[in-house]
Amino acid sequence: MRKVKREVSSMAASLLAEKIANNDDLLDQILDRLPIKSLIRLQSVSKHWLSLVSTVYSRRNTRPNSASGLIMFCNSYTFIDFIDFNLRNTTHFKFSGGPGPLKSLPFLESNAKEGIDLLHACNGLLLFRTLDRNFYVANPTTKQCMKLPRPPSLARNNGCFIFNLAYDHCKSKHYFKVVCVTKSGYGSHKIEIYSSQTGRWKHSGFFNEYMHLNLDDYDGCSLGGVFWNGAIHWIRVGRLVYFNVEEGVLNIKGLPLPRDVDNMSKPRINWYFEESRDHLLFIATFLLNGFHDVNPEFDIYELERDYSKWTFKFHVDLRESVLPFVPKYNGIFHIIFVAPSKKDEESYMVLQTSGILVVYYYKTQTLTQIVSHPSRMINLPFQYFYPYIESVARLNLNADQ
Repeated sequence: MRKVKREVSSMAASLLAEKIANNDDLLDQILDRLPIKSLIRLQSVSKHWLSLVSTVYSRRNTRPNSASGLIMFCNSYTFIDFIDFNLRNTTHFKFSGGPGPLKSLPFLESNAKEGIDLLHACNGLLLFRTLDRNFYVANPTTKQCMKLPRPPSLARNNGCFIFNLAYDHCKSKHYFKVVCVTKSGYGSHKIEIYSSQTGRWKHSGFFNEYMHLNLDDYDGCSLGGVFWNGAIHWIRVGRLVYFNVEEGVLNIKGLPLPRDVDNMSKPRINWYFEESRDHLLFIATFLLNGFHDVNPEFDIYELERDYSKWTFKFHVDLRESVLPFVPKYNGIFHIIFVAPSKKDEESYMVLQTSGILVVYYYKTQTLTQIVSHPSRMINLPFQYFYPYIESVARLNLNADQ
């Protein structure tokens, strides 16, 4: 009798699977909920499945990317850790205990002893530099990486340069650009742009001291550059500076920052300035009375797409909702990541404080998860945390691996 029941159950499951497989509308709804890694595997099933997956890709290309995790990277590749976001349940955050999706990039391990730096992350692509100044762009989702030719100015420059990735999947699914800024003389900067479509660097022009980019203290980092709205953005000396990558035009905006400009230039302030889900966000945090502790109250602002103003979004007060639940709170916190709300999700942020990561939902002012992380991460500054975004971008398979 049990055998008959099992056979009937198996037949029913087969009929149901066949019914689903023959219903393209239902398959489309199912595929649209799967992560990109699953879609990459399914597109090789047949030409019909490739067509179905391609339709899903096209639809997703019109949506802002959402981070599915956080990469914690110590420059010179001392270690990598990964926090996985469960997209179906954002209250679930966990450490992978290792590099997570980055383990699919073999060149990381092969260059670990010599040293490797993660310079920038943009919409799923990562820009690395090895100790001998070779540059790689990698896509952990597709397990691909490509070696870039060195920018011409690098041969004539001893280290005063910054790099930023520029990749917008909504405009070009597979092509990206890299912006390199070098110091070419007193008060002058040179900008070069690498295009993966042409495989070459192009000189974009010289710009004067109004960029306010003091490159002397940096060596190849992103220097706070944020790609959004087709441009790389920097905040320098109370100004918003942005470079339109397509047009090769530098814009110096007189738009004041949300906080007092005089205070913005003082070293006692930290700020969060990042793109998330196609929103450019700015948060300023101040020290209390100029002392050690950081003020647990701050505001979240968003830049309008036409650069007309900063719009106030939320006021956050951590005193009652977060700090009482943090063991041995030391008075200091860093804002690691901010996720604006989507239709089916609530806005949240990730904070680093006292050796832990706190996940905080600032609309409801609730703390849903405290994530303990390895002691080696306690003293790392926030700029070593990068959002991980799944991407279908195909890199040059003929490039050096």
